[in-house]
Amino acid sequence: MPQAVDDRRLKALLYEEMKGRKLEPPTYAQIERLINSAHRQFEIQLCDSIVEQLPVRCRRALDTLTGPQSDSWILDADEIPLNQLKQEAGGVGLKSLKAELSKLKTIEELVLPTDLFKGLNEPWVDRYRQRVETESLTEIRRHPDPIRYTLLSAFCYQRSQEIVDSIIELFILLVHRLESRSRRRASSEIVATAQKNENHDQLLYQIAIAALAQPEGTVQDVIYPVANETQLETVVEHLGEGGKSFKERLHAKMRRSYTRYYRRLLPLILKALEFRSDSLNLKPLLAAIQLLKASAEVPSAEPYPKETDVPMEGVLSAEWQDAVMVTGKQGEPEIDRASYELGVLRTVREKLRCKELWVEGAKRYRNPDDDLPQDFDAKREQYYQDLQQPLDATPFIDQLQVEMTEALTEFNQGLPDNSKVKILNKRGGWIHLTPVTKQPEPEHLQALKKEIARRWSMVPLLDVLKETEMQLQFTEHFKSTGNRETLAPEELRKRLLLCLYAAGTNLGIQRIAHGEHGVSTPDLRYVQRKFVSKTALSQAISDVANAIFRVRLPHIWGEATTACASDSKQFGTWDQNLMTEWHARYKGRGVMIYWHVE
Repeated sequence: MPQAVDDRRLKALLYEEMKGRKLEPPTYAQIERLINSAHRQFEIQLCDSIVEQLPVRCRRALDTLTGPQSDSWILDADEIPLNQLKQEAGGVGLKSLKAELSKLKTIEELVLPTDLFKGLNEPWVDRYRQRVETESLTEIRRHPDPIRYTLLSAFCYQRSQEIVDSIIELFILLVHRLESRSRRRASSEIVATAQKNENHDQLLYQIAIAALAQPEGTVQDVIYPVANETQLETVVEHLGEGGKSFKERLHAKMRRSYTRYYRRLLPLILKALEFRSDSLNLKPLLAAIQLLKASAEVPSAEPYPKETDVPMEGVLSAEWQDAVMVTGKQGEPEIDRASYELGVLRTVREKLRCKELWVEGAKRYRNPDDDLPQDFDAKREQYYQDLQQPLDATPFIDQLQVEMTEALTEFNQGLPDNSKVKILNKRGGWIHLTPVTKQPEPEHLQALKKEIARRWSMVPLLDVLKETEMQLQFTEHFKSTGNRETLAPEELRKRLLLCLYAAGTNLGIQRIAHGEHGVSTPDLRYVQRKFVSKTALSQAISDVANAIFRVRLPHIWGEATTACASDSKQFGTWDQNLMTEWHARYKGRGVMIYWHVE
């Protein structure tokens, strides 16, 4: 199987092979033809082999994704299964979660062979998937059977992994929303009670002073002269809920929200996802998940039977274990089902975020061992040399501890005499730094600004993008998702730059098409749909970033670092922008723009 899709990499490998054999390499045009011919022959063989592995039932199911083969124009586009699978996940909510679960069920009903693309390099699968993303239903239906089945299989294979990741993301955000909203409600309730009864604190203070003054006195002789019975009844009535602490109020709010709304996600999540872990410490958590799966349809008000083995240690924190234990109707201790389920879901969320727990069929939340190179054990020493790290972890840890100790010691010694640093009482001791004073302006800064304004006072951004392309040729990363390209190279570069400029400035294709460049809106949309992809965009950004580091003048700007301080803001963007994403904090789609300082 080929290990490279990028033509640059293939050409470099070809020249290396010719050099090793001491042969004169062919011309540039001949190399292009050789590579294109090799691609074509490989794809023909690959499509034929994939179709042979697909059962007849699976082929029929793939045909249903594109809708009826005739009179399909009558249907609403959203009713066609393939168009539904192409849609991204919406905002955080049960509606979005159910939509993603429906998509996953559609793909699971295809029953694709699990090893259909085993051994095939991932960029190849991604290339076929992108063709389905960019082609219309008519174009997909016109393909011969081997090509059509291969394209649809690749799309469903990768899309299923993305959908599983989306389900996990929604689950993590929903659990976080449940806790954060309950915390806000409990805090607001306490604040509202305090504002409503401002004199309660003073009254309780007087009661405490009177009790301390006469500890052996009776309530009638000591307390009632300060606060009569009517005042005490008012305090009890206004405090409510038995004088619960904030943690108890928070737990009550979370449990109420979970049982009334969020618990309906439990059977959906457990049915769709298979949680796994290689850690022995997480065996109780996996057993708890299986317990939840077996009793997902049982009402939350019904406690666990006495004979049921309910894992507690390694699943719930000590604080949460106390919260789930309640007193039953007969006065015996019982485990509250709803509280236990909620505690397990919170633990699952934490373990998923740090990848101690992983999910079968996911990509981002897959087994962490799969993120390592497959030959890591055989080439362990080579990989550690590339990372410039020792094989033994002890020297690495010792050096890190020495650096941390030296830094903390220096900080501790200089803190008493440093007037610009303070330790606040906020939340156990926050470090407050005085803003840095404005530095004096360099002597020649104004002259430098004037010279820059004289030379490049009115340089359009599009000219800057064009100049960057002329030096780096980063548009070579943008390849057509089809099987051939008919546009002239110069015309294609022109249209690609216009599309990238439209997306980067958020002007959009429609506005850019009104410029004096002779390219219409449909032509730009075609290039954007067929050539612009996230993978190509990432490669192009890498080329530009590396070029910036190469031309950097260290004697003026200093050496480049590997860390930066940054802050971000979301800007609304068109949905066609490849950088557009849903953000939980801003409750909408947009692009996160970062200002950073090295």
